[in-house]
Amino acid sequence: MRCPFDEGGLTGALTPETRFTPDDFRSYYFGGERLAETCRRAAALKAALVPGHAAALAEAALRFCLSFPEVSTVIPGMRTAEHVDANVRAADGRLLPPNVLTALKAHAWTRNFYR
Repeated sequence: MRCPFDEGGLTGALTPETRFTPDDFRSYYFGGERLAETCRRAAALKAALVPGHAAALAEAALRFCLSFPEVSTVIPGMRTAEHVDANVRAADGRLLPPNVLTALKAHAWTRNFYR
């Protein structure tokens, strides 16, 4: 599975004030109202995290992906050594339980920013 962080939307690092350079594809991907909507949805998802299962939104995103037997590999982005460490910790084999998966699935959002 690629892009488990939704181009940064599920890292918790983006804000409605985040700006991208014109040559960064995310300037289009999160253009217009898309960034604000993504930030609102990410905040709601973060508020739904169950303590003890994920300490941060990015960890929850990775654990969510890895909690399905159909998924054998997740390819997250990582720009710093801290990102690498956090990604490795999230891949420690602890899967999210069914009740947490159900709670997170309620936040599913079907959209296509490439149109």
